[in-house]
Amino acid sequence: ELVRGAHYDQRLFDPDVYYAVQDIKRERATRGPRALSQRDAPLLGVIRCGICGQRLQLHRDARGQTYYCCPRPQEGENRHCPGLSKRADAVDSLVAQAIGEMVAAPRLREMVREEASQVLGDHRDRLECRQKELGKTLGELDRQLDDWAAKLTRGVVSEKAFVRINARWEKEREQAEEELTEVERKLEQGDVEDRRIERVMSALDNFEQTWQQMEAPRIRQLLLTMVETMTLEPEDDSGATLRIKCYYMPEVTYHIPHLRNRLGEGDGPLAKLTITDLAFLALRKEGKSIKEIETERGLKPNGGHSQVARIRKRTGIRDLDKVVELAEPLIEQYRPLLPVDRPSAKLTDRPLEPTQRQRKVARLVAQEKTYREVGDELGITEWCVSGHMHKLRKRLGVKRNQEAFMILATQGKLALPSQASSEIAEADPT
Repeated sequence: ELVRGAHYDQRLFDPDVYYAVQDIKRERATRGPRALSQRDAPLLGVIRCGICGQRLQLHRDARGQTYYCCPRPQEGENRHCPGLSKRADAVDSLVAQAIGEMVAAPRLREMVREEASQVLGDHRDRLECRQKELGKTLGELDRQLDDWAAKLTRGVVSEKAFVRINARWEKEREQAEEELTEVERKLEQGDVEDRRIERVMSALDNFEQTWQQMEAPRIRQLLLTMVETMTLEPEDDSGATLRIKCYYMPEVTYHIPHLRNRLGEGDGPLAKLTITDLAFLALRKEGKSIKEIETERGLKPNGGHSQVARIRKRTGIRDLDKVVELAEPLIEQYRPLLPVDRPSAKLTDRPLEPTQRQRKVARLVAQEKTYREVGDELGITEWCVSGHMHKLRKRLGVKRNQEAFMILATQGKLALPSQASSEIAEADPT
């Protein structure tokens, strides 16, 4: 059954065909939403939803924090996937930890060593074969020179022709001798390929440093070559399960709990602690005061004391240092997930930049056109124009259009008419 379009009533479409086309486009896509580049996260195109199999997209909230999200719940009728949303930095750190553990596994190291040894053996075999070929080439050149000398003696060739042949022979022999010397040197002293095993094993030993120095596109290419499947599966308690299966290696599983849901692990009083509590205790373990933790986590005034009260209530222990000592194993277990260096509730002080579309709408509205006139000119509804202006005011942190126009004009992003500029100046002398 055909359905009328949401924006154009005169257009009809088949929902089944539409969603099938969207699935194909999403499957072939190499990145998430257009607003975010692949450089924002190394797992785009590699990690998928564990329920529906769709590639996860990268979304950014008002604080600038990025999340891996499943696109399936956004598709209207096809809502069989409950969806998920997990912080990108937490997932990235767990993936790096998993790959590091796999690299450190004795089985993988032995496989790498065997492969490097095989490549090295093949390389030395090629050098020895080349050495024999060059020896035969030199012998053949000497035999040819003797033949031409005999022909010169019998008068078959002239002396002038023999000089040309001798010059060419000397050049060819010199090249063969230089190549043979280089091959013998490589066989005796070794070359770059001879140190292949040492270089590979050194890279494995320093994998953590190498991973941190690599950019997102290079990490993505590395994962595509070694990871068979990588999924993030949502759970009923708002948590998620990260599953990574590399070629020739067993599957690795990590549990990513929700920040505010209790872990349910540990003995006795620690079972009710959350990731947020562990982050607070981890900073406390480093010797920081409650005030310092408030500043580092971006908590509201007296938010640190409120967090301490919640920890005491959940554990039943008054001594905070004792709780830190008991929770030390949990802190190490969930170390990649602890938001110790991320603001908790503090919004970014830098206002978001207005988009190109919002600036275009603002330029037309500043020309004293109504929302309907602007919508007709841009081919959108007046409600879309109102929405663009609302988002623009929110990004600039103002409540009136005139204030937004003044800010854009001050930044050189909007040229105001002289009359409009005088009216704005009268309305807002500052």
